[in-house]
Amino acid sequence: MKKSWIRGVAAAVVATAVFGSAFVAQAGDTKEEKKAAKQGEEFFDGEVSAVDFKAGTVTIKKKDAGTMTFTAAQASKFYVKQKKTGAALTDFKVGDKVEVWYTVDKGTPTIHTLAEQGSHAEKKAKKAE
Repeated sequence: MKKSWIRGVAAAVVATAVFGSAFVAQAGDTKEEKKAAKQGEEFFDGEVSAVDFKAGTVTIKKKDAGTMTFTAAQASKFYVKQKKTGAALTDFKVGDKVEVWYTVDKGTPTIHTLAEQGSHAEKKAKKAE
């Protein structure tokens, strides 16, 4: 009887660890991450650490999450504070704080929207429609 009690407690501890970690992961999702997931995209924000205009890539560094390099596509949309419309990858520079909504195409993170923080990308996108 003592062994079955110990097994029960062990099973409860394991179940709590497994299910508890799932709830913590969901609780950490930001508003932007949840919105991107609904649209079939992923979200990443941080500071631009490199821009390669020839290759059409931008590398973004996020505190406590490392860096990611994203590739711009013809359909990519760009938003910066100083322009109401018509922004391009060339408007971004190292040190800019940005948000990127992207999809992974054949293993390559491809930019859907790259926006400087505070550029009001959603409002500008609605006006453009």
